[in-house]
Amino acid sequence: HMVLHGNANGLSEIQIYSNLLELQENQPNLTSKTSESKIQQAYSTPIPFAYVASRMAQIDSKTVVFEPSAGHGALVLEAMPNKTYANELNEGRTERLEATGASNNITSKDATTRVAPPGSMDAVIGNPPFGQIKQADGTNVTWVMPKDGGETTNIDYQIVMESLEAMKHDGRAVFLIG
Repeated sequence: HMVLHGNANGLSEIQIYSNLLELQENQPNLTSKTSESKIQQAYSTPIPFAYVASRMAQIDSKTVVFEPSAGHGALVLEAMPNKTYANELNEGRTERLEATGASNNITSKDATTRVAPPGSMDAVIGNPPFGQIKQADGTNVTWVMPKDGGETTNIDYQIVMESLEAMKHDGRAVFLIG
């Protein structure tokens, strides 16, 4: 788990971003997705994007953070594990997330429903799965939005709306959505 809070290494945000970009570019190119990741629309957040999103959410060592679709934990790389509430539905990614120590508080719930207590988080950050999810009969799953009762067939919109309920009134949110 790469914790960057407090910037103890003395680098500027630009230098950190450049280092992360170089690290990302030197990783093997994994363009293939498993059938499970395609079905779940689960795509990992590139580390440089995760860092920029974390900076936008102003996450630091004091921030209580909720990540509704945590994947491998990239978006909480600056958060303190004891202040991070991570949710990940996929069992394999949940196990890897636990192994990284990115969060001391990991759940494995359906993020289209209420996962975190309302009004409890300083920051909510996520890169939820996106698009429509098909039912067995070929029609799109439809969700009722939590605030106004409107409907959506986009899983990312539903996860964002449910997750924003966890944010404090003066909190911050950053989502990467389709």
